[in-house]
Amino acid sequence: MIQSVWRLLARILTLDCRTVAAINGHAFGAGLFLALACDFRIMRTERGYVNFPELNLGMRLAKGFAELAKAKLTPQTLREGVLVG
Repeated sequence: MIQSVWRLLARILTLDCRTVAAINGHAFGAGLFLALACDFRIMRTERGYVNFPELNLGMRLAKGFAELAKAKLTPQTLREGVLVG
């Protein structure tokens, strides 16, 4: 199943058009990475939050997910996400 998610993310990352993720609530795990694969993300801050549940469970992010997070998030946002979960 994880390979299916990676294939989907690869297709989104290589599209020849701009992509936008409208996050209407919480973004966890694969849903978060689906939003990160898009070129632009829109989210109401008072309505939800993003979360890396793997980190709360003491697991490491898969290499592809970690690289995507590093490429798409600012260092400050990534640091906060890793430290808070």
